[in-house]
Amino acid sequence: MAATPSAVALPPALRCLDLIPLPCQVFRMTTVEQLIEKARALPPPLQIEALHYVDYLTGKQRDADIEWSRFSLEMALRGMENEVWPEYQTGDYSEKWQ
Repeated sequence: MAATPSAVALPPALRCLDLIPLPCQVFRMTTVEQLIEKARALPPPLQIEALHYVDYLTGKQRDADIEWSRFSLEMALRGMENEVWPEYQTGDYSEKWQ
């Protein structure tokens, strides 16, 4: 019996383990699957705490993205502080957003 694609690849010396029935095979789980499995085992108060931590990490990543965007824009416009820019009026636009 050949291992399924999601089974862990075994080194040549252990290929005989591919013959073990499926319930005994070791399968890889994605990080998300591992998180879900572990979260389900937690009591509800700890599930809420875990959710808050995920929200914290999401906000942390968003803050890093905003900081990088701000830095990138500053570097792109560096040296252009004293340039004269035209002042556009509403009538200058060829398209209007509705």
